[in-house]
Amino acid sequence: MDMDAVSTGGYTGIESNNSGIYLYDYINEKVIRKAEMGKTELVFSYGKINNGYYCIYVKQEETEDKEDGNQSVSSDLIEVSPSIDPLKVKDMYIVYYDDNLKKTGEVSFYDFIKKNDDSERLFSAIDCVVSPDGRLIAFPLSQEIYYIDIENSSDGMLDSFNDEDISVSYITFTDNEHIAFKGDLLDNDTDTVLGFVDMNDECRYQTIRNYQGDGIYHKGNMIWITEWEKPGTNSTNGKMYAMKIPDGKLICYELDGLESTLAALGEDGLQMAAVKYIDENSFRIRVYDTSNMKVLYERKLKSRAGVKAIRIDQKDGKFIIVYCEGKDFKAVYAS
Repeated sequence: MDMDAVSTGGYTGIESNNSGIYLYDYINEKVIRKAEMGKTELVFSYGKINNGYYCIYVKQEETEDKEDGNQSVSSDLIEVSPSIDPLKVKDMYIVYYDDNLKKTGEVSFYDFIKKNDDSERLFSAIDCVVSPDGRLIAFPLSQEIYYIDIENSSDGMLDSFNDEDISVSYITFTDNEHIAFKGDLLDNDTDTVLGFVDMNDECRYQTIRNYQGDGIYHKGNMIWITEWEKPGTNSTNGKMYAMKIPDGKLICYELDGLESTLAALGEDGLQMAAVKYIDENSFRIRVYDTSNMKVLYERKLKSRAGVKAIRIDQKDGKFIIVYCEGKDFKAVYAS
């Protein structure tokens, strides 16, 4: 291995494969614990919450076609076309785990999903997110955000942004009361919308002209979107846009080209980490002071096996780059 050995002081997280989710030690490159699913179950989504982790599963009728089940539909690492037949779905439920991936609870919410025989709602649920306290599940439905209150067995819609013909594509909970969203204007395909809505359906957003935004991310009260790479050009506008909750003021950061496709702000917005690919075997990590965009830290990682940065996490106020070297998951602190 060409890459320097870097001690991160320990870092674990959950990933997914065809048999379920698992708790992974990125430093020692080993699986700590597995939460395996049944052969007719699918992993819809999973992530970190305040008291551990969650995973949302779909259970289907058993079939002779083995490809219909036991597939990972969505994860932090890959997006796979869902192997779902609405007629075969029997249940959809959220399972709660502690920090050691030991199951602590399970709640079915399929009765809400199948109301009015709405197959669109079932497929849209692939993009569901969960509030930090694990109480709320939400996902975008074109011009609305649908949510389920697990604790109170109720559901509802957030649609105060409908007046402007905004189609919501990505959402994330920033806390238990606010959902940040990335959207597009229905009357054009060149602009992007960044905003947030609270659970009382009070909304603030800004339109970013001539910008193709990617996913929506948050840390603390900062939300931001990264940029799509322009098709066939290996280039971007080199900009990342952010917003602070609750003031809703739009902030633009100028980055070094393709850094805008993978960047993250710290909790207070004072620093930013960004990754830029050099070639298929190497990438560069930088940490910036966002007040003047001076480089505070820089490092290049390289391996003959090939490296691919997956995401930027944070722990104890430090940025962590999760990446793949060959087929192995790893992580390194950006400090």
